[in-house]
Amino acid sequence: TPPSSWYTEPGFFELEAETLLRDTWQFVAREDQLREPGDFVSGRLLDAPWVVVRGEDRELRAFFNVCRHHAAEIASGSGCTKSLTCPYHGWRYGLDGSLQSAPRLGPAQEFDRASYALVPMPVTTLGPFVAIQLVRQEDTSFARPSISEDVHAMLASTGYEGLQWFRRETYEMDCNWKVYVDNYLDGGYHVSVLHEGLADQLSLEGYRTDVGDGYVVQRCTSDSSSEARMGDEALYIWLHPTFAINRYGPYMDTNQIIPLSVNRTRVIFDYYAEPGALADEAAIEETLRTSAQVQDEDGHICESVQRGIA
Repeated sequence: TPPSSWYTEPGFFELEAETLLRDTWQFVAREDQLREPGDFVSGRLLDAPWVVVRGEDRELRAFFNVCRHHAAEIASGSGCTKSLTCPYHGWRYGLDGSLQSAPRLGPAQEFDRASYALVPMPVTTLGPFVAIQLVRQEDTSFARPSISEDVHAMLASTGYEGLQWFRRETYEMDCNWKVYVDNYLDGGYHVSVLHEGLADQLSLEGYRTDVGDGYVVQRCTSDSSSEARMGDEALYIWLHPTFAINRYGPYMDTNQIIPLSVNRTRVIFDYYAEPGALADEAAIEETLRTSAQVQDEDGHICESVQRGIA
């Protein structure tokens, strides 16, 4: 284990937030939430408000979700809109971030409307997933990492772009975000001890871990008795630093790992399935039940590890 201070010191958390987490791709939305012009999704990461919107030209754009007048958040939740309007004083922005209206401003001199557009941030996609970076679009102080084409090719071969989202579950744990990631990457070692139910569905003797540039892939074939649900092989893919994709049988789930503080982490699970599998309600419920049990076991052990590291 790295030094305990990496997991327990607020100062270290602040350092990695500025030098790692803001400069890397953070997955925040699904493309199916942003299909039509005006569709938007908003949220907060590391106390930075963000909003992603589909423009009239059908381009995806991301902005700091901050009014340029008095800093109120202009968007809340998700939905569809023709413009982004601040709920404080009514400043209105176009879907491209440009300032369209500043009510009651009057004949202000030397007011450059273009200078008060929303501040853009980088946005990209990987298949059905949308990612942002919490930096100004024009910031050239670092080289932006690309998302591995190898990962996309690996998942594309399983037909992941044709899956349908059907459920979201959210968990919070009293542990540092890296404790959760450590546990995820430790899968081939702890599954047989901590996750007896899951271990019964996998052939752990052939568990394999491959390390790539900015990602780790863990592979495991399924036990023959569980082949219908797990498929021939389960893929567990971690994208540095805070996103994981689990592909198995007709299903897929993703883990959006959100650092809240030095010892508090939120994990958002999004569940997907092949369209034909959605009709099998019993199999869907079994998949959700198994996933919830594994997450409960992981949550308890991660909190135990955090107490031990401290």
